[in-house]
Amino acid sequence: MSEHRNWSPARVLECREKAKKHLYAGPEAPSCIFNGKRVRGVGGKVFERPIEETHDDFLIWHLGYLLGADWVKDQRQLPLGKRHIIMQWRHAVSIEKDLAIPADSDPNLVVGVSPTGSLQALITLADDLYRLCLVGQLANEILTRLRDLHQFQGIRYEIAIAASMVRAGFKISWLESNETHAEFTAFLLESGETIIVEAKSRHRPGVLHEPGDVTDFSRLKADIDVLYRRALKKPMDGFPYLIAIDVNLPLTKRQSETFPSWLADVLQLSQRGPKPTEEKPSQEFFLALTNYGWHYFGDQPAPPHELLYILPEWASMVPKDKRTLSAVFRAFDRYGIRSQSIF
Repeated sequence: MSEHRNWSPARVLECREKAKKHLYAGPEAPSCIFNGKRVRGVGGKVFERPIEETHDDFLIWHLGYLLGADWVKDQRQLPLGKRHIIMQWRHAVSIEKDLAIPADSDPNLVVGVSPTGSLQALITLADDLYRLCLVGQLANEILTRLRDLHQFQGIRYEIAIAASMVRAGFKISWLESNETHAEFTAFLLESGETIIVEAKSRHRPGVLHEPGDVTDFSRLKADIDVLYRRALKKPMDGFPYLIAIDVNLPLTKRQSETFPSWLADVLQLSQRGPKPTEEKPSQEFFLALTNYGWHYFGDQPAPPHELLYILPEWASMVPKDKRTLSAVFRAFDRYGIRSQSIF
């Protein structure tokens, strides 16, 4: 068998089925009750929190802690529409919480709610940062870029993909932050294999602090050609190469049976140009097209995220162990999936 031949459809299906049986393989944080407080250890720090605080409440509090009390305070002085999108989500979620829990209710009351777009966007970001803290991979530079309106969208997606890999059991190492490198390497102890990962997000006018006016998104296509070509310019550094691109479009609502239009657009793109061959293999062994567009839904129910995987028949380098491919599927398949959010 050629070293450039990618996994067969049958083995890909086998790996996907295995991924469904092992949903989480990342680190867990120590937590206990001591002296009437919930004590949590995260990233080398110990936090004493109210005993009635739920895990989701802690994640949202921890997000504010990471961004900094001064930054949060300064943001709250701004008109709501001028605030960072994270603070807009926090404001929306606080209103949702007030509506879900009456002011005169028992302080120990726990209420389960279906996530709205704002809640899903906020809680997935908070959990992503929490997972990176657990493995010591949340540098100050990442938080600086996250606070920056102009850099937010790019680093937000890099964080999402990195945290997905951590949840799947990979040990990640960020590479130098510039356009000449991919984002990070991901090592799976279970298989002993390392892959290199690039993450790019499609910017849309008027969305996530992007300048311009909000357009009619129903008429937009995935339009990821340029992002894909840029990703192909990154060096592989001798590792199998995974590319993840987010199309950043409104998700298809739960009750709709409509096939997402961007999927058809991407499939057409994949059919353009010459197909990879053994002599001229594809650079990447795995292309993940995601749509994590919960931020379009505000106080409306959050639909599931959308995914498309493309594994070319021939690739420059391919993981040899099926546990590596299974872990990759595990990383993407369950991103942001929560049966319910608890206040």
